[in-house]
Amino acid sequence: MRDTVNHKDTKDCLIDMAFFRSLCVILTVVSSVSALSRQPPSYDCYKDCNKKSGLCESYPNGCGDEGFCCKFGHRGCAGLKVKITLHHYCVYKERKVCYPPYGCFSGDAPFTRPFVPFPRDPKDLGTKLLLHTRKTWSTPERKPIIIIPNDKQSIIDSGFDASKPTTVYVHGFMESSTKFWTPDIFDAFLKSADMNMIFVDWTEGAKGSNYLRAIADARVVGAEIGFTLKSLHEMTGLDMTKVHILGFSLGAHTAGYAGEYLRKSGHTIARLTGLDPAGPYFENTDPAVRLDPTDATYVDVVHTDTRTVILDGVGAAMRMGHVDFYPNGGYYQPGCKIGGERWTSCGHERAVRYFLESINSKCLFTAKMCNSYEDYKNDKCEPCTTDCRRMGYFSNDPSRSLKSGKYFLQTNAQAPYCIH
Repeated sequence: MRDTVNHKDTKDCLIDMAFFRSLCVILTVVSSVSALSRQPPSYDCYKDCNKKSGLCESYPNGCGDEGFCCKFGHRGCAGLKVKITLHHYCVYKERKVCYPPYGCFSGDAPFTRPFVPFPRDPKDLGTKLLLHTRKTWSTPERKPIIIIPNDKQSIIDSGFDASKPTTVYVHGFMESSTKFWTPDIFDAFLKSADMNMIFVDWTEGAKGSNYLRAIADARVVGAEIGFTLKSLHEMTGLDMTKVHILGFSLGAHTAGYAGEYLRKSGHTIARLTGLDPAGPYFENTDPAVRLDPTDATYVDVVHTDTRTVILDGVGAAMRMGHVDFYPNGGYYQPGCKIGGERWTSCGHERAVRYFLESINSKCLFTAKMCNSYEDYKNDKCEPCTTDCRRMGYFSNDPSRSLKSGKYFLQTNAQAPYCIH
């Protein structure tokens, strides 16, 4: 149900220019920036507004008693040669969308973020879980078994082996299963152990230049992952204590939503790893909005791109796990030049590269617990006899007591990245 909105409450129509400049800088690295302005929220209030009363120019009565219209003209972006047009939006408050069996997704606090629409219908996202085992990965075709959320037959046909550990990888914004390192992910994990290795392909939700749309859709994708794992538990006996979910960038928060879905369903997965979790729209937000330590029994996070020369980086700087690793201080990764290996920054993607190397490397990626990177460089950390931990695949060392905090280490500029 749409609730009546006070038309005098115009603060929702105002743009925080500091945020806007930051967003514009981020969007300059992607194509078709104008797509942000063309796409209305998922419930198509643009169409609804025009249907009810013609045009939003009739504000404040443009959307009757169910909402109000905001019209924004052209605004420059921090002096850059990019312009975004935001116009003809109906803005509703205190609304939610529901997509059974995944639940409802509210726009109320803490999810009241500027210009972020409601998530789209899962039917429009087409999320797929691509399953490989050593058996399927060793074939010439390397054709994955496709598990479709809310499709019990696809689970039955998958031959999922609940006796094996299960690892789930969630890609980030503007990525897909065709990402250049996808084979490396399957190779590394399946070389380490005979497991169920699942790659979550949510291409439709993550594609394009509309980051705000993607962070909304991530909530539904996380619920789809959680629901599928819950179904695997009920149908095959999957042991949640053998489940490890990893997510890169926006995928880290998507993984967090999956962990939260399972926790609210009475299940807690063993481990969740955030690989340089996305910073914009997540940094310093409520734990419900982002990855946090309640999403699994053990949450470890690798931060590699927390800032650039003059701006915050693509990744979040704040702690989000039980254990947070900051290789090279969490920024300025050695060997990275200005620009990226694809669309993202080189430093951002290093989180994935470090983790993949750690899986089958004899080098330990030893990190020391410290208050800051400056303390680390000045050798002011506790000795490794008490406060050291391995970054990467083996960070959850059962022989060591869990000491939450920040951990620092240095890496090489090129692979092999591990120094000690």
